[in-house]
Amino acid sequence: MDFNPVKLVNEAVVIIIVVIALAGVWRYRDRVLAALTGDDKIHGGILDCIWNSCFLCCGTCTGDWTRCFTECQLCPARYRKRNLVRLVGQWLGLTTHTVEMKNITVGDLPFAGRGDFYVSVGNATNPEMFTSVAEEKLPKVVHFPEIITLKLRASPLEGRICIKVRELNVFGSQDVCVCYLGAMNVLHWAWSNENMKRFEMKTLDQAFEHETPPWILVEFGEAAEPRQIDLIRDYETVTTATKQGDTWTTTQMDMAEYKQHSPLLDPTGHAIDEPLEEDLRQIARMQSCAVWSFHFCNVWTFIVVLAYGAFRLYVWSCYRRFVWLTEARLYNVNATTPIKFPLSFHQMETIGSQCAEEVEGTGERGVPCRPSSAQVRVICDEPKNGGTFFQTTQQPWPMAFAGTDWIESVTGGRTGLPCFQGLCEVRDFIAKYEVEFIALCVLVVMSNIILRCACNSCIRSKRSELQRMRQEQSKMFRKNRQEQEQSRGGIRFW
Repeated sequence: MDFNPVKLVNEAVVIIIVVIALAGVWRYRDRVLAALTGDDKIHGGILDCIWNSCFLCCGTCTGDWTRCFTECQLCPARYRKRNLVRLVGQWLGLTTHTVEMKNITVGDLPFAGRGDFYVSVGNATNPEMFTSVAEEKLPKVVHFPEIITLKLRASPLEGRICIKVRELNVFGSQDVCVCYLGAMNVLHWAWSNENMKRFEMKTLDQAFEHETPPWILVEFGEAAEPRQIDLIRDYETVTTATKQGDTWTTTQMDMAEYKQHSPLLDPTGHAIDEPLEEDLRQIARMQSCAVWSFHFCNVWTFIVVLAYGAFRLYVWSCYRRFVWLTEARLYNVNATTPIKFPLSFHQMETIGSQCAEEVEGTGERGVPCRPSSAQVRVICDEPKNGGTFFQTTQQPWPMAFAGTDWIESVTGGRTGLPCFQGLCEVRDFIAKYEVEFIALCVLVVMSNIILRCACNSCIRSKRSELQRMRQEQSKMFRKNRQEQEQSRGGIRFW
């Protein structure tokens, strides 16, 4: 092979450009992510993949049905009414625990004069969260009233928590100091009795001279939400908690009842109409039935098309080997130097390639290099037809996909699927009606598309029908209300 320096230089330049581009993308990956997604972080990882695929069945099951096993009064209070699937995921470090940060106080901030300070908290799992702005505070000590709730996994793979103190300017803000905490340490502190900690923070402006390092005081604890949100099932209920003195009163209402109790308001505080919950549930049931029907039809369509394609590939792989053996057998009839059997796969493949080149464009049929279907079936139907070709030549019975180099390199020997008796008859049947089979597959796929469009159209029609019916009922209600007002001697304008 001739040495081509120009080609070598071109390939080297391309490789260097690709490496530089990949290095730039990695170096500025946060900016690339922000440009592509609007967020500079990826809120997910290998733990999320395992949790969603293995425990939530790709989002099809939440595990709330396991709460029936923990509602017993004999169950420990810590696990009562809990989701067992989520408890196992928390124990394995695959899903999150709830941790609260409160009594947030920072001090000895590396800042000159008064400032408007706030704290940001975030890690890979949680979006960045902020406290309110403490206005015109001295940097010696600043208090924040917020309680920040974090979702953390008890796993070494969980990202660290980043706590930053920032100072708000007229244009933007500046980072004052930062502190990183391990997720597992935070969970340990939240579950211990000594859960109030003061941590050193790192000054970001190295030019600032300070006598003592900045610090942040945080109290970690488990969720103390009065509504006990973690115990609420994913039902259509609204849970509210009101405080009367030192006691909390919790109220649960069905969604439809709550919407009647608390009307929907516009930004000015006036009540506005909204769809009835029973109508929304009816539409949701129709959409759910349609989605599951789509999934059912798509899965079976995929299975049928894939099975047909795989079976056809298997049949043609076997038939090709029978054709090559038939070409070798017919060649030996009048050959002065006959082909010696048994033949390996590569020898059969070579015979097939040579025969294809020899008869290409001739249109001949029934000759040794292009045997007819009847000639192929002479050895394909053995030993059913009384033939002894395989017995006398010691030729192994053909196997589909056998002789493929990469398969045999993996398995370490001759590997394939044995060809069944009567395969050539099946192949001839498929070849005869292949156009019909392909048309049927296309028809099934198109039927799924038509079914989807028809279901969507039906849902839209039902939604429009419900809207018209509710509008008519609203008109009748207003008309009756106006007549009642007029009958009482007063006129009210609507």
